[in-house]
Formats: sequence, structure tokens, C-alpha cells
Amino acid sequence: MKTHSALTSGPLVRQTLLLGTPLACGMLAHGLFNLVDMVMVARLGPGAVASVTIGGLILPLGFLLFDGLSTATVERLSRALGAGRHEEAQRIAEESLRLAGFASLLCACAFGLGARPLVEFFAIDNAAVVEDGVAYLAIMGYGMAGMIFILQTTAILRAAGSGRWPLAILVGANIANLVFAAGLIYGLAGLPRMGVAGAALGTVLAQLLFAVLGVLLLLRGVNGLRLRGRQLIGGVPSLRSLLAQGLPTSLQLAARVVSVFLMLRIARELTQGSASAFMDGVGLCVRLEMLAVFMGLGFGAAATPFVAQNLGAGEAQRAGRGVWVLAAAAAICMGLAAAALWWWHEPVLLGLMPELRPESLAAARNYLSVLLPFMPGLGVGVVLARGLNGAGSTRTAMVLDIGLYLVLLLPLAMTIAPTTGGRGPAAVWWCIGGVHAVAALLYSVLWQRGKWKTRKR
Repeated sequence: MKTHSALTSGPLVRQTLLLGTPLACGMLAHGLFNLVDMVMVARLGPGAVASVTIGGLILPLGFLLFDGLSTATVERLSRALGAGRHEEAQRIAEESLRLAGFASLLCACAFGLGARPLVEFFAIDNAAVVEDGVAYLAIMGYGMAGMIFILQTTAILRAAGSGRWPLAILVGANIANLVFAAGLIYGLAGLPRMGVAGAALGTVLAQLLFAVLGVLLLLRGVNGLRLRGRQLIGGVPSLRSLLAQGLPTSLQLAARVVSVFLMLRIARELTQGSASAFMDGVGLCVRLEMLAVFMGLGFGAAATPFVAQNLGAGEAQRAGRGVWVLAAAAAICMGLAAAALWWWHEPVLLGLMPELRPESLAAARNYLSVLLPFMPGLGVGVVLARGLNGAGSTRTAMVLDIGLYLVLLLPLAMTIAPTTGGRGPAAVWWCIGGVHAVAALLYSVLWQRGKWKTRKR
């Protein structure tokens, strides 16, 4: 029996933006966690930003790896709700939270126990920066359950058609992070002064608090979906099918994160001057840029349940048009953010880090001048990829992203950048921007051709 929700009926533009805008704001709030940490530790002196930057580059790998499984949950859950199969939707949501628990343990092992070798990979020339980076990454890794459960509870909520509750959870967690981190970094209100490590502990505590609140909200029930507490403990009987659907999306997202990780290492090797100064400047830019990217991911997060519910209700044409609306919204928002950042980049960077060295500012300006124009195209590609995920075409997006961001981008940058003399980092940035543009074009062609509409499900 098919049901009609706000996603499968009503004014198209209005309904897509009502779903997408709160999610874009919510994902923007996800990106604020590390930026808040970075801004606060910047007052501790040069090098502190580099410590947080390293952790901020590594941790999204775990976040986005699990996000693939989260996306699979959204697609299956939305399809079940769109077809009126409420008991199946309840079971999928409960199993996904159990899976979040297993993922938390794996991330604790990978990022907690592996903090030192991961930080040392960047070959930073400052021992204090390395030690702070190890402490930050280890604490964040061991406490990653908060981030993962926030990701999963908000995914379940948006699959149920709620955009406001995910936003409330993320905004609340960011406010709590601001309070906890300030106290622990600087030793306020009788708390110990922990410096960079305090930023990590404050974030972990804030995320765990609101992860618990998210689970309690689902136990109470939202939009007809109510989880059973006893069913949250136990095995994961359909783990194989969830992995089969979610793993391609995880690998797709991981390919993008790993490519950025490696591109920064290549650019750092080619830069002339201090490695920590380079990471201070570029690190600030990456975190600011990621705010725009997270907005695009928010519109993409809306595309997945929108497509899944409309396909489940037999509304393929509506699904196709709605994703184009979300892609346009992402391109506009990311383009405006990029323009504002370029226009005010110097006062923004110096405002965030007053002691930013001229060498760091030059590296930041070089990075922004090349990559900011590619932001709208990046947003289009992200949303269309998530639309394909909502249609169940996860392997298509996986193959395309791995092919572009690992198979093509890495050899391209390693071949071209070393031949440009002192312009090596800029050449790396141009390679990244070019691949963003190609990805947007290919995803547009795939979506417009519409083969995803007739895929067997």
C-alpha cells in the first residue's frame, strides 16, 4: 500500500527546499565542530591550528565511511516508509543503531590506537605540534561514538521526513561544544587547563550528550516512527544486505577524503618553507571550505530520501526534477559562500588566527584563489551522487569517484606538480579543481539520462 507524504506530493520546489534547507544547515553545524576547536586553540599560539587541522583531516574518513552505511539506511528506510511498510522501517532503524555501536568500536581502534602513525604521516617539523595532534586525534577517536550516533539518529529522522529535529540536535551539540571546549582549553569555571586536548574532550562530551538525546527522541517517536528500546541490543541480522548497499557509498566518500589527505601531503612536500606554517594557512582554508562542502552534503542528504520515497511511491519523474532543484540550491549556496570567503578572506583568516604568519597567509591565499571557483560544480556533483544513492545506484557513484579521485587525480598531481618549480602547491590545487569539474559534468549526464529510474529494486 502506497502512502503520500510531504515528499511525494505537494509543490515540488517548496517541498524539496523545506527538506533540504534544514539539512544543509544541520550539516553545516557538523562542519562547525572542528572549526570551533580550531578557532579556540588558535589563541594558544602558532602551531596549535596545525595540530587540530591534522585531526580534522583524518577524522572525516571515519565519519564519511560510516555515512555510506547511514545513507543506505536512509534509502531503505525512506523506501519502506514511502510504500507504507512501517514495521519494516522500524526494524531497519533499530538495526542501523546497533550497527552504529559496532562502527564506534572500530573507529576507536583505528583513530584512537592509530593516532600517532596517522599524525606522523604528515611529517610535521615541530615536535610540539605532533604531540598535540596525537592527543587531539586520540581523544576524538576514542570518543567517536558521539559523532557516529548523531550522524545515524539524524539520518533516521530525515528519512522519516523530519528536517527540524536533525538541525536542533546539531545546533545544540555545537553550542554545548563551545561551552565545554572553552572551559577545558583555557581552564575556565574551575576546569583543568588542557589546551589542544581540551578542545577534543569538549567536542566528545558535547556530541555524546546530544547523541543520547537523539536516541531518546527516536524511542519517543517521530512522524509515526517509534523505536523499541529492547531491540537496540542484540545482533545485526541483515548486516550483509546493509553492507552490500552501504559499502559502495562508503568507499565513494572515502575516495574523496583520502584524495584530499594525499593531495595535502603532496602539496606540503612541494612547498618552500615551514611545514607547520603551510598547515596553519591551508588548514584554516580547508576547514572554512568544508563548511560550504557540508552545506552541499546537506542538500545531498535531502536528495537520498526524496528520491527513495518518490520511487517507492511510483513518482520517478518527481524524483528526477526534485534532485535538480536540490543541486541548484547547493550550487547557489556554495557559490555565494565561496564568493564571500574570497572577498573577505584576509580579515576572516586574521580574525580567526590573529598570529597567522605572512607565510601561512600566502599559502592560504594561493589555495583559495584556485579552488573557490570550483565550489558550485562540487555542490552539483555531491547532490547528484546522493540522488543516485537514493535510487539504489550506489556502485555507479562509487566507481566514478574512485576512478576520478584516486585513479586519475593522484597520478595527475604527482606527474604535473613536481614539474612546475615553485608553483607546485598551486598545480596540486588546479588538479583537484579540474577533477571536481569533470565529476559534476559526468554526474549531470548520468542523472539526465535517467537509467536510475528503471533500475531493478
